[in-house]
Amino acid sequence: MPGRSRTQNQRERHSVLLIGAAVVVAGFLTIGGAVRAQTDTPVVAPADPSLLDLNQQISEHRQKVQELEQQAQAFEGTIRAKEREAITLSNEVSRLGTQLEQSTVNLEVTATEIATIGLEISLIEKQLTEKEDEIAAQRERLSSFLRRYYREQQRSMLEVAVVEQSFSKFFSALQYLTQMQSDVELGLNRLVALRHDLRVNQEDLGGKRAELETTKERLEVQRQSLDEQKAYQDRLLTQTQSSQAEFEKLLGDIRSEADAINAEISTLERRVREQLGENPEEGILGTGPLRWPVDSNNGISAYFRDPTYPFRCIGTNRNCIGEHSAIDIRVPPGTPVKAASDGYVAIARRLDWIRNAQGEITRSAYNYVTIIHGDGLATVYGHLSSVKVIEDTFVSRGDVIGLSGALPGTAGAGVWTTGPHLHFEVRENGIPVDPLGYLQ
Repeated sequence: MPGRSRTQNQRERHSVLLIGAAVVVAGFLTIGGAVRAQTDTPVVAPADPSLLDLNQQISEHRQKVQELEQQAQAFEGTIRAKEREAITLSNEVSRLGTQLEQSTVNLEVTATEIATIGLEISLIEKQLTEKEDEIAAQRERLSSFLRRYYREQQRSMLEVAVVEQSFSKFFSALQYLTQMQSDVELGLNRLVALRHDLRVNQEDLGGKRAELETTKERLEVQRQSLDEQKAYQDRLLTQTQSSQAEFEKLLGDIRSEADAINAEISTLERRVREQLGENPEEGILGTGPLRWPVDSNNGISAYFRDPTYPFRCIGTNRNCIGEHSAIDIRVPPGTPVKAASDGYVAIARRLDWIRNAQGEITRSAYNYVTIIHGDGLATVYGHLSSVKVIEDTFVSRGDVIGLSGALPGTAGAGVWTTGPHLHFEVRENGIPVDPLGYLQ
């Protein structure tokens, strides 16, 4: 317009822009207040009776586990006391009975733990559903705000000028704009936090499901162990005919077999080492950590010098085998048994059965393999149902040397066994040592 200065034109254009900004901010103010009301305070889902009920059941199950564990500990004390008593048939049967009671309680503990984990999984799944719903609602609130914000941006300057011409509101709007931005940030942070919680719950769910599978496997092992304990007690009573004299005869037979095996291993190991030296011309004598000869997932039924071993020596009583010189690894019959390290097969005994002069089977023989390794180590694998190697040959770590056995009354199990397992010995310079210190 002629006659107006350049400064005046600039001032008017600036005024129109300020008015427009005020209107837009005013529009944001209304929306921002709504967002603030929705994002300042986390959304709290109404109380779900099913969630409360799940938490209550979980608490009750955990309390039950504690009570059962206390019962198991009481049985443990009784068992330890009986282990210090003289080895008689009546004492052994009493110890076995208490051990069966303890195993039954432990079985119930594991079953209750499985039920508890199931409830915890249900609880996490419900929490996941709530988090997913809350995330969806929060996302919708933010989306709605952004849609309204976009519509406000599309308003023309003419609309701005008509709707709002008050400069006084502009400065207040600037303050609201700052608050609105904070509200938006809170909303976004809330969304991020919800997504983080969701990921944590998902990880918890995965962990609980893995824990459930592991606990189920433990339950199966405990059931198998309980069955073996019952079978062992029945066999003991049957074979001894509930007679102390027959029990002592059984102990004598077991000790005679053990003494003969120990003498054979000691003699042959010494002879083989003299012939081979530590650097044989053919083959390799392995050193270092030993591998497990079978999978240990089913557990160990008897440890090195295990005080629960049925035929342990107490005090001056010598009518027994002695301290348990191995670990018994629980495995099903017919499981491949592998060499723990490279070595030389010194003994591969595979008699299967003991026969009388007429060729009739009188009892099961004891099949076992002894392998000579470097650094003065030797390993013994007992109760084999089948032997897959021959003497005076070399084997490599992991080679199958036989199949596990120890099922009472089967080939290679020996005069007496408590149930299917692999008897695994480690000897250092001819002396039995705890295999767990060498296995990896």
